[in-house]
Amino acid sequence: MNCWRGRGRAAAAAEDRCSRPDCVFCSIVANGGETGRPLLHEDAHCVAFYDRSPAAALHILVVPRLHVANCAQLRGGPDEALAAHLLSVGRRLLEKHGAFGAETQLGYHQAPFTSVNHLHLHCFSLPWKPWKALKYPAAPAGADWCLPWYLSAEQLAQVRCRCGSSKTA
Repeated sequence: MNCWRGRGRAAAAAEDRCSRPDCVFCSIVANGGETGRPLLHEDAHCVAFYDRSPAAALHILVVPRLHVANCAQLRGGPDEALAAHLLSVGRRLLEKHGAFGAETQLGYHQAPFTSVNHLHLHCFSLPWKPWKALKYPAAPAGADWCLPWYLSAEQLAQVRCRCGSSKTA
């Protein structure tokens, strides 16, 4: 089993970060393109692929290899670096597909509003498909309020603290 261990955290926290046989994203991470989901990007920290049910003209998911259940499970230090890496990969993939600036959106669903219990960054090139914008409404940059179900990637660090979803190990 491919498990995350150590970094000074409790054994229970490490166990939460193991590959899960019942997690569809862990399966894609472990088996890559063999799952029928061709990978758009693959490195030591994450993989990326097209969403099977796209909400916009282009909808890519960037998924960490490490099983992190959701945004609330992210901690400082290495997890901040992981979130920054996912964002960097997402932006590069959108640019590679010809999407730039205001016509893009990147963000995360928050628990319990996730369809897969494995952290994943949604990368969109707009326009939205009908009614899908309601599912992915990011708060404006600089807003000091928190949406209960969705965070833009840029707001993740500060909103996570303000909304009380940051937990200490």
